[in-house]
Formats: sequence, C-alpha cells, structure tokens
Amino acid sequence: MSQENLSADTPDRNLLNFAWQRHNVYSKNASRYRTRFSFLRNVLLILSVVIVTLSVAHASLSKMQETLQYTSGILRHSLIILPITISALLAFAIKHDRGNNWLLLRGSAEVLKSEIYCYCPYIREYKDNRDEVLAHKIKVISERLKGSAVHQAALNPYEDETPARYKLGWILTIIVLVIRLINKLWKTFWNQLFGIEKQTSRQSVRDDGFSDLTVKDYLHFRLRDQFFWYRNKSQQLDRQLQVLEGGIYFFGGLGTFLAAVGHQSWVAVT
Repeated sequence: MSQENLSADTPDRNLLNFAWQRHNVYSKNASRYRTRFSFLRNVLLILSVVIVTLSVAHASLSKMQETLQYTSGILRHSLIILPITISALLAFAIKHDRGNNWLLLRGSAEVLKSEIYCYCPYIREYKDNRDEVLAHKIKVISERLKGSAVHQAALNPYEDETPARYKLGWILTIIVLVIRLINKLWKTFWNQLFGIEKQTSRQSVRDDGFSDLTVKDYLHFRLRDQFFWYRNKSQQLDRQLQVLEGGIYFFGGLGTFLAAVGHQSWVAVT
C-alpha cells in the first residue's frame, strides 16, 4: 500500500497493547509450564538411574563382610524410599506437570504474535477493517483455550500483574536457594556442552510493536530474528545429538568392558 493509505488508518494502540499483553501472558506461562514439565521429567530420570545404581551396589555389598552391614542397611532403606518417591512424583507429574498447558499456551502465543505482525503491515485479511479483524482473532484464540487443560490452572502472571510471590519459611528458603544453585550450575555445564554462539547481532533499533510496518520493516523485525533463532537452535540440537550419540557408543563399550572383567551386574547401570 502507499504511504498515504498507511497513514490514513493509524493503528489502534489500545487494541495492540491488549494483544501484546495477552501474548505476553501466554508466552510467560508457557515458559513456566515448560520449565516445570522438564524439571519433573529430569528428576524422574535421575532417580531411576540412582535406584538401579543403588540396587547393584546393595547386591555387591551384601556379598562382603559384616562390617558393611550399616552401609548395606542404608542402601536397603533407600531402595524402599526412592521407588515410593518416584511413584508419587510420577502420579504428580501425570496430573500437574502442565505439559499440555505448555504446548497450548505456546501455540496460542505464537499464533497471536503472527496475527499482530499481519495487522501492522496490512497483509492477508487485515487490508480492510483491520481493528475489527484483530479483535475477532484475539477472541477466537482465547476461546480455543476455554475448556482445555489450561483452564484447570491459574495463569501467573495475568495481564498487568507481576508474578505471584510466596513468603517462605527459612527452611524452605534454603531449599529453594539450593535448588536454584544446582539448577544454575547444571545450566552452565549444559551450555558448555551444547551451547552455540549466536550468529545474530542485536540491532540498535527495535520494533516498538505498535507502528505500521513496511515490507522492509517486516522482513527486518519479524523474519530476521526468527531466522537466526531457528539457525542457532538447529546448530545447538545438532551438537547435542552428536554428544548423545557419542554417549551411546561410550556406555555401550563400557558395559562390554564391565562384562569382560567380571562385573556383569553393573552392566544394568550403563
């Protein structure tokens, strides 16, 4: 469209502000649910490996002298408590891990963002009556979530709200700090293994989210960041795949070595 037509129909800032708020709500809650989902699944996997390791260790120690009876008792009680813990965590994860919520909210956030970036440059059905079309799209996207798993839990934060904070006792505060420290160390280690240096440079001029866009602006603000994000992500996943496949060969060889030297029971751990 010509610049005269673009300036004749200025965007509804209140409508766009509401659309961006709704997008941020969906996006932030999707990230929160994804973190929760991944955390529960990782805990279950780690505890499963720990149980197998303790089982093999307990069987090995039971063949030794009676001086190790105390250690063997600790392992025996651990082998009772840990499976119960895994069962409880698995039941909790099935009911409350919010995996479906993560997918639904992320999909809705991306669809809404796509509609906003169609609204600003006057493309698709936004050539005429674009305010009415965007308002209808927001309504349709929101109604898709009604009756889904998303409405079985509260969104946090909601529009114009800060994330809820809970006052914890000092014991729970210490536990939370320890978990955060472990999580930070784990992320640092993980990034050292699989991190990829980003190929895109931050632009000094960013899209304000409310101005009309030309074709050049759309390519610059919308597609450029998406292109670099997917390229960086594909490189990261490729590196991760290579490391994991290498781990399969390593632990397969380690299991063969343990079986050859007479430690067949430890093959279950590898």
